[in-house]
Amino acid sequence: MSEAFHPPATWKLPGAEARFLNALLAARETATKQWLMDTLYGDDPDGGPDPKIIDVYVCKLRPKLRALFGEDAIETVWGRGYRIDEATKAVIRAHSAPPPQEQAA
Repeated sequence: MSEAFHPPATWKLPGAEARFLNALLAARETATKQWLMDTLYGDDPDGGPDPKIIDVYVCKLRPKLRALFGEDAIETVWGRGYRIDEATKAVIRAHSAPPPQEQAA
């Protein structure tokens, strides 16, 4: 993945949602559910949770991002997966906070 996005603490994103958002930000095009599962859980010897978790993350993130930016940041590409357009990615990345270890210093 590209440079990690660190959501500000005020966004109150749990770690799993922040990792999912990072995966969407790293996707060059539409992120398929399989690509997202591989990216998030590829190193899990048990294969990770049920693939429906991807839909759960989208459902949890959409209203949070809408509250922050006033529009739907995550687009559904029917039959393919999910995407965030490049302009929206830039806006989201502009809000990146310092990595947690740098905040404590």
